[in-house]
Amino acid sequence: MSDHKHLPKALEILLKRDPRHVMSRKEILETLAEYPPFEDMDDHDLAPIAQAALDRRGAAPAPVQRGPITGSPQGAARPRDPPPAEMLTAPYRFVTIDERVVLAQEETKVANWGFPIAEGFTGEIEVDWAFETPMLIGVSDPSGVSGPMRLGKDGPHVIPGASLRGMLRAAFGIVTRSRLTQVNKHHTYGVRDFTHPLFKQGAGPGAARLAWTNPAFGAGWLKLQPANEAEKKQGLSDYVLTPCDRKIVRIRALPAAFNGGRPTANGDWHRDWLGLKLGERYAKAGYVRGGAPRKPLFDFETTATTTFVPDPSARPNDPTASDHVIPGAGGRAGWFVFSSNSPSLRDIDARTLDEQERSPHAGNQKKREYVFLDLPGAKEHRLRHDVFERFNLINSKPGKTKRIADGSFAVIAPTLADSRRIPVFYSGNLEKQDEKPGFAMGLTRLFKLPHANSVGDILKRQTAHAVDPREPDMTEALFGHVYDLIDLGEAASKRVAASSDLEDGKTSEGLARKGRVAFGFATLLDEAAATVTEDITTIAMAPRASFAPFYLRGPVKDWTDEGLNAGNSGKAKLAGRKRYFARFPAGKRGAAEQAIRATLTSFDNKAASDSTMSKLRLLKPRASRGELLFRGAIRLHNVTAEEIGALLWTITHGGDTAKPYRHMMGRARNAGAGQARVEAVKVTLEPNLPGGSAAEKIRELEQQMKPGADAGWMGRGGRSLTPFLRIFETHMKACLQKSDPKWPQSDDILEFLGVSDPVMGEALVKDQKAAYLPTPNEHGKLRGLVNANFSKEPDPSTSAKSRLLALPIANGRSPPIRVTVQR
Repeated sequence: MSDHKHLPKALEILLKRDPRHVMSRKEILETLAEYPPFEDMDDHDLAPIAQAALDRRGAAPAPVQRGPITGSPQGAARPRDPPPAEMLTAPYRFVTIDERVVLAQEETKVANWGFPIAEGFTGEIEVDWAFETPMLIGVSDPSGVSGPMRLGKDGPHVIPGASLRGMLRAAFGIVTRSRLTQVNKHHTYGVRDFTHPLFKQGAGPGAARLAWTNPAFGAGWLKLQPANEAEKKQGLSDYVLTPCDRKIVRIRALPAAFNGGRPTANGDWHRDWLGLKLGERYAKAGYVRGGAPRKPLFDFETTATTTFVPDPSARPNDPTASDHVIPGAGGRAGWFVFSSNSPSLRDIDARTLDEQERSPHAGNQKKREYVFLDLPGAKEHRLRHDVFERFNLINSKPGKTKRIADGSFAVIAPTLADSRRIPVFYSGNLEKQDEKPGFAMGLTRLFKLPHANSVGDILKRQTAHAVDPREPDMTEALFGHVYDLIDLGEAASKRVAASSDLEDGKTSEGLARKGRVAFGFATLLDEAAATVTEDITTIAMAPRASFAPFYLRGPVKDWTDEGLNAGNSGKAKLAGRKRYFARFPAGKRGAAEQAIRATLTSFDNKAASDSTMSKLRLLKPRASRGELLFRGAIRLHNVTAEEIGALLWTITHGGDTAKPYRHMMGRARNAGAGQARVEAVKVTLEPNLPGGSAAEKIRELEQQMKPGADAGWMGRGGRSLTPFLRIFETHMKACLQKSDPKWPQSDDILEFLGVSDPVMGEALVKDQKAAYLPTPNEHGKLRGLVNANFSKEPDPSTSAKSRLLALPIANGRSPPIRVTVQR
């Protein structure tokens, strides 16, 4: 082994990814290719390192003989070991998505604000929210600091109705067994893992999907060109892609002009080039044409002053040799296409690079860039909307309020937005972009590939959650909804699109439904009792739902699971409805502010940017054990007693008179901020028919109750909650008597109550199960451990119903509703 520097690194990677020595030589090669300094090596350069690491680590068992990726193992394989318990930690949990959906009552399907339900009610529910920990539902000031919201400059602190509505609607959906509809169904996440089956699918037998010689691997120019209305109705995007020819150019063959007129065929230049960022490289090429210093615009259309001829120094045994070019007079005009700076230059100097050039060996640093050349008469292809959205999602990252361009895309995105073309590599059939394994594109040769399934594709496996506006569930009927055609599925979308009613602006399919519940501001009752914290600097980003080990459940927790396991392929499901858990029980609230601050400032800020860093000021009680009391009204119009009961059940967590449960609201919930108790509920309602059967039923139940049955829930001057709670529970049991007679002692309800119990949340914190994984490397390691060797049969601990995150469950509790009735 001539390159002793890289062998220890290779051994370290293999011992972490393959501790049982079961990967084949090919799998080892693909694994090493994921990590620097190996990621830019050709196979013939990397192969000696992989073989040496294989020899050095000791004898391995005979590799399992496997069939195609979509087939089953041809030999016995050991089941996967469960991942280390210390890695199974996060400040959130997932409540089971039950498939036994309860549809809305018949009378509510057509109910609106103009036609009263005979047995309905109108009125309001006034709720006192007692925040036990510092909280933040606010706005940013001109300096960018997020602070609590006020009405006017000096008005009272408030919680906007939209925040209350969103929180209660999510919980209401669990309680009423409604469909999961408010998710980013169109999101398709990306993966760059050369051991993943996606990278092994190609145009021919055994062809790697992104192999340079694969006929399905190509290059082209991406450009913004707005679509017309007819194209948009067909699901097409505002972007077009024109194929072009692609070539390889050695870094040491780049023009001397890139080096101030000095030669580039030397180690000093090579070392300097590898350290340049993407924008700096294009500036060297003279491609910068306009834009701001931090957001330059690049010209790939009018600056093709370089021509290229075949490179005579290309190695004959290199399968890409015919595609090697050098700048030369009389050749074809083309544009340089670069990647960004190399990440593995710490111990590399010019002398080392010169030695590698004279005597190529394993571990060589990057030595090639690319050239794109126009194809005469090339056809312009309009990209499907979902294809471009996948590209955009994969090349962006979560920001404070929205996703932002990341990596090379952050550098080149302004050029695309300026309607100028940019270079991309792609894999797949431009004529049939929906053809499996799916069309994909990226900014570098070895780009991230989109998973086979979107969030919506996985959700479709739970068929009861398919949107059907003609049969709304209780949440849709009460809160209302607005659906796009794409939400309805292909068959329903075609039916609506063909409807003449749609042309008249009507929505005969129920694409839009007005809600019959409205949320007002909740106002802080005692401003003197509140103050704000000092600024807290933290990393605030959107959830990373791409992290499949936590967000999915099943034998293979991967967004591409079809064919990954022959016995259980295509069975991954969403882990559940995401909930942040309460964590400060009574008597422990005095330490809440300190604990929240410690958690928010514990994140590693070294790699953070302005787009991910936030400064927060939380609203807190002045007294260490005090509370912030907000009061707000929920207005109801033309609703049934069952709907009122469902809303009260959600607000009071089933009306448990011990009040053990809490809501989580606002920002920094991952640290325990925004923990709220319902102090009191005042119900003021009038029946649409004072003498109707619904009103009579309420009176009958109220007469049966013992004094004090509401035990502190009922606000002064309001009516009892218990009759409505009991009517709702009776309704749910009637709907579920055959499919789930245990309700409300079923899994989803007990899990919902469990994550709402601060005693159980405190236990998770003590067991160190409440923190995020510390680094991206830890996320990658866990993903690899969970889905390593996809074709193996799963261990029983990773069964089809499994979730990796331990879930607090309200075990042993009697039914949450505790109705006291006189006998």
